[in-house]
Amino acid sequence: MSLIAPVEGEANLLGYMLGETAIPAGGFYYRLYTAPISSPTETIVRTDLTEVADYLYAPIQLTPANWVITEASDITTAEYNVDLSFYFGGASSVYGYYVTNNILDDASTTILWIERFNAAPFSIPSGGGTITITPRITLE
Repeated sequence: MSLIAPVEGEANLLGYMLGETAIPAGGFYYRLYTAPISSPTETIVRTDLTEVADYLYAPIQLTPANWVITEASDITTAEYNVDLSFYFGGASSVYGYYVTNNILDDASTTILWIERFNAAPFSIPSGGGTITITPRITLE
């Protein structure tokens, strides 16, 4: 799937890219969602999503220094050099991830980008498990 930049977060993304908006002190956060089960569109907003609810799960903060940018054959890729491992203590069906500008789940939090997993859903069994993601963004 491709990344979707929802209207909700487009202004923030442009502000961060152009230096008009300071990147939040806490950075950005990767989160997993269990609904919607269909592919998200750019009209999706934070309140449309159901974040994973599990006693072991927690959003993961991204550290800007962990991104490595490479260019080859006119393709530029940013890859996070640390895998993100999300832990589960019980069953869950996970459809994708989204990135927010805030650890909080309140009106100040916006979705910067969202992506449905190609093989969604990932079904976590009742005994729990792990989903590991290596964030990568490619521009062609």
